Amino acid sequence: MTDRSPYALLLVQIAIGQFLGVAPGTIRARQRLDRDLHLDPFDMALIATALGDRLDVEVRLDDVDDAATVGAFARCIEQALLTATVDEVPDTERCA
Repeated sequence: MTDRSPYALLLVQIAIGQFLGVAPGTIRARQRLDRDLHLDPFDMALIATALGDRLDVEVRLDDVDDAATVGAFARCIEQALLTATVDEVPDTERCA
């Protein structure tokens, strides 16, 4: 995991930590989701959906299925954040 998405990595660490009931700081980018954290595809779909709902973005579950590590999962979240569209603000609510 590169330093280009520390925000996404932190979000993933928090979400996985909450799901597993462990401190987010114990979750590392290089940890394998299945072998190290014992998360199955259903667990990952639940976590990804919860993150997507919390962030109001659409997380591609196909990409999440391909993620083997925490860092790869964070890149999926980063991609969802980068491709999210912002609802247009009505003209009546714009700043002068």
